Amino acid sequence: MIVFNQATLSYTTSSWYTATSLGLANGVGTGVVVWQTPLLSGAYVWTVVAKSFVGATYGNFISFSIGAPGTPTRISPRGAILTNVPTFSFGAVAGATEYQVILFAAGSGLYSTSVWFSASSAGVPAGTGTGSYTWSSPLNDGTYAWTIVARAGGLSGTFGSFVYFVVGAPANPTSIAPNGLITTNIPTFTFTAVSGATDYQIFLYNSTTSVSTYSQWYSAAAAGVPGGAGTGTITVGIPLASGPYGWTVIARNAAGTGNYKSFRNFTIP
Repeated sequence: MIVFNQATLSYTTSSWYTATSLGLANGVGTGVVVWQTPLLSGAYVWTVVAKSFVGATYGNFISFSIGAPGTPTRISPRGAILTNVPTFSFGAVAGATEYQVILFAAGSGLYSTSVWFSASSAGVPAGTGTGSYTWSSPLNDGTYAWTIVARAGGLSGTFGSFVYFVVGAPANPTSIAPNGLITTNIPTFTFTAVSGATDYQIFLYNSTTSVSTYSQWYSAAAAGVPGGAGTGTITVGIPLASGPYGWTVIARNAAGTGNYKSFRNFTIP
């Protein structure tokens, strides 16, 4: 009998047993061997080899794990997606027989879980490669976070960090500054970033005449918020004339464009 540790790539072998000692003198039935050396927690594969005076033959390898399986790698979805029935893909872990996706709706604070699905139904029965699971019902537009856990023999592993994605157009950024009386005619515009946004547009207008003064799209990276979190910063770079102004910011991604919502007013003396 051969036992192979998938993590250390090492293997050990048992002693040779006679067919008679295993109760298999006639070559039929089920043989049982109790391993004599304790195994560490981890994922293993094993097989058995039979030999006779004409040679030896190896059986197929079978996997098993001792203790809970490892943490699957979260692959996708990430960022903005174009469907409300996402397929979750992940890196399989050795020894896992089942997986479960945990989905968290960032806006509502609610979470839901998938059913436990088998490694075979995810396409990764051997514990290697990329598994996939398609969510069973359509999701509402919004921002979501997800992770996945594996289990084997009734023991669940640990959850990895959450990965965020956005269904539909991104939420509305909040305008921060400039606001009120300012002392420069080349203001820097700051706003709260939103998850899933790939671009932001600064819309500037004269608050007395309502005539548009400036409108330009900037990438999230250019605004310093490629990850969709934190405070975005955009300097228009064009000197503005004295007077009252209003401004706002809007976000977009591949799924659509959000709405203007948070307006600020400032005055250049």
